Amino acid sequence: MKKMQKPSNAQNHLHAGHRQRLKNKFVEYGLRSFNEHEVLELMLTYSIPYKDTNALAHKLLDMYGSIYDVCNAKFEDLIANNGIGRESAIYLNLLSQFCDVFYASKTKVNTKSLNNIRAIVAYFRKKHVVKEKEEFFCLCLSSNYALIKEINIEGVDERSVSFDFKTLLAQITATHASSVVFIHTHPQGKCVPSKEDIEITFKLLMGCKILGIELNNHLIFNEEDYYSMKKEIDSMNNSYYNKIDNIFQLDSSVSDKDNEK
Repeated sequence: MKKMQKPSNAQNHLHAGHRQRLKNKFVEYGLRSFNEHEVLELMLTYSIPYKDTNALAHKLLDMYGSIYDVCNAKFEDLIANNGIGRESAIYLNLLSQFCDVFYASKTKVNTKSLNNIRAIVAYFRKKHVVKEKEEFFCLCLSSNYALIKEINIEGVDERSVSFDFKTLLAQITATHASSVVFIHTHPQGKCVPSKEDIEITFKLLMGCKILGIELNNHLIFNEEDYYSMKKEIDSMNNSYYNKIDNIFQLDSSVSDKDNEK
């Protein structure tokens, strides 16, 4: 097998100087100041250490048409081209797939802290679309409001969702959640809670209290807007605790009368 010969010191110095100028240009002005062949040329310097990559960049662009097509070319096809070895083929394919991972990461939903309405709305909008049928969601959260699990129940039609309360509460309990957020959609209507929405929220609130789980919020979404039932939940909580206080006051009053006897 014929060994690859390194360029002479003079050639090495020339290529190194050109590469450094490309890098300096990138640092100062960014890739938007580059022609397409210069972008590919700079990229190839990281997989081809000794050769001038300018001619190869032009050749690849002439052959494939664009950097996108070069990086998405088949691994075997890249190796078959003169001047592209295994490492460079891996590198070019890696760049293409890295971009996919990069953009997926950029739009990745943050589930580390769903501790406010804005974070919950952003989570839902990025992950879901409002479908034709009404849907119900339960976000099970840890003590620091990180998402443990999402429970999703598909609706019967565009106006209703049917689920068993005991089953849902059992699923929530299994996650060891400290708190929950309920979400449901109104595909064909405004983001205003119906009488049934309020009744279901009250039942869920009471079920969560029995389990020792906090109900943080219940949100309603349509395609364009959302509604937070936080005020309704706070009102339910206040009513609940007032009734508890009245019961204790009644017990205390009965006990005092018994003592008088």
